[in-house]
Amino acid sequence: MDFTLLDRYLESLLGSGLPMYDCTVHINYKEVYRRQGGYIDVDAGKRHHPHTRYFMYSATKPVTCAAALTLLEAGAFRLGDPLFWYLPEYEHMQVADRKPGGCPTLRPAETPIRIRDLFQMTAGMTYNIHMPALREAIRETGGRAPTREIARAMAREPLSFDPGDRWQYGFCHDVLAALVEAVSGERFGDYVHRVIFSPLGMEHSSFHAGADTSDMAAQYRYNDVTKKPHEIDRSNPFIFGEEYDSGGGGMVSTVEDYIRFADMLANGGVGEGGVRILSAAAVELMGQNGLSQTQARSFTWEGMEGRGYGLGVSVHTAPGVSGSLSPVGEFGWGGAAGSAVYIDPSSRTAVFYAQHVMNAHEERVMAALRNVVFGCLGR
Repeated sequence: MDFTLLDRYLESLLGSGLPMYDCTVHINYKEVYRRQGGYIDVDAGKRHHPHTRYFMYSATKPVTCAAALTLLEAGAFRLGDPLFWYLPEYEHMQVADRKPGGCPTLRPAETPIRIRDLFQMTAGMTYNIHMPALREAIRETGGRAPTREIARAMAREPLSFDPGDRWQYGFCHDVLAALVEAVSGERFGDYVHRVIFSPLGMEHSSFHAGADTSDMAAQYRYNDVTKKPHEIDRSNPFIFGEEYDSGGGGMVSTVEDYIRFADMLANGGVGEGGVRILSAAAVELMGQNGLSQTQARSFTWEGMEGRGYGLGVSVHTAPGVSGSLSPVGEFGWGGAAGSAVYIDPSSRTAVFYAQHVMNAHEERVMAALRNVVFGCLGR
C-alpha cells in the first residue's frame, strides 16, 4: 500500500477552499492510514483534537438501518410487513398525483408502505422539512418534537407515488427510527446507544450535540461564487427538537467512533474485541442491491452510476459503468456536510472521512475520494 496519492488528494481539498479534513482507513480493525488537515475552527486557529465531533447528517442512515436490523434478526418484524401493523397512522396513505401545469390531486395509495420501503427509500416520502403537518407537530409539542409524534405527523402528508414504485430520497429512515421505538419500547437514541454505541465503545456519539459544543468542529457553508466557506451555526436543521432522534440525519460523532461502527460492518458484524452486533447474514443483506430495474431508473444521483441501493447504503455493482476503483460489493453512504463511509467486506476494509462543510460538492468529493483510497490500497 502506498498512500502518497491520498495525501496529495486530501491536501488539494484545502487548496480548493475547504477548511479541514479528517480521514482514516482500517483493514481488519487495524489503522493503516490516518491524516488530518486544516483547521476545525479557522477564526480561532483551532486544530483537530482526539475527540473532535461532527454532525454526521445522512451518514446517520447506515447506523439507523443497522439498529433496525438487530430487531429484524430478533424476529420483531419482517421486511415485507406493512408499516401500519406497527405504526397504525400509516394505514390509509394518500398519494399526490402531480400533472404538469396543474394542481396535485389526492388519491388513496394502491399499495401499503412496507418496512422494506423504509430501508430502501421506496416509500414515496419527501425530504421537505417545511411540510405543514411537521411544523404543526413541532409547535403542538412545544418544540420538543418526540420522534413518534413527528412520524405520526408525517403520515398526514401525501406520498409522491405508490410505495414500491421507485426510489426517492426522503424521511424514510426517520420513520424507521420511529418503528424501532414502537417495536423496542425504547427511545430510539437510547436503543442505538444500548445495542451499537456502548458495545462498540463509541463514547462520543449521540443523537444531540448537547449544550456544550466546544469540542465540535465549527460548521461552514461553501459559497460557489466566492469559492470560499463561511462559518454557520453549529446546529442541524434536521433535528427538530430536544426529543427528536433523527434516524435520517441526527447523529453526532467523531472519526474515532464512527470507524468502530464501520469496522464492525467490514468484519461481518463483529466489532473490535469480538463483540457481535449483527450476523454476517444481516450485513450481507444490508450491502445487497435491493432495487428492481424499474426502481433503479430513479436512482440517478451524480456519483451513483454503476451503483445500486441496499438497506441504507449505495452498493457498487458495475465497475464498467461506475468507473470506480472500489471492488464490487463495496457499500457506504455520506452526509450533507461531507462525512462519508466506505465498506469493503471482501478485504475487511473500512474507510471514514469527515469535514464540516455544507454545499461543498460532497458527491464529487466522495466519489473521487473512494477512487483514490482504493487505488492506493492496490499499490
